Amino acid sequence: GFEKETAPVTYEKKGAEDLTLHHRNLQAAIRKNEPLNCDCHLGLAGVVVCDMAVESYRKREYLKWDATKSRPVKA
Repeated sequence: GFEKETAPVTYEKKGAEDLTLHHRNLQAAIRKNEPLNCDCHLGLAGVVVCDMAVESYRKREYLKWDATKSRPVKA
C-alpha cells in the first residue's frame, strides 16, 4: 500500500509549548510595553473557534461565522 508514499510524522518540541513563556511575554508587554508574540485578535479567533465547536457539538448542528453580525449562525 501506502507505506512507501507516507513518511512517519515526528514531533519535536521547540519551547513554545511552555505556558511560562506565554506568561513572561504577557507580563513584559504589560510592564515594559514590549510587543506581544500573539496579538489579541489571534487569541480571540482561537477562543471563538473553540466556542463554536462546543456549541455546535451541544446543539448537534453545523455553525458558520457571520462576519456582518460577528457571531456564529446556523450553517
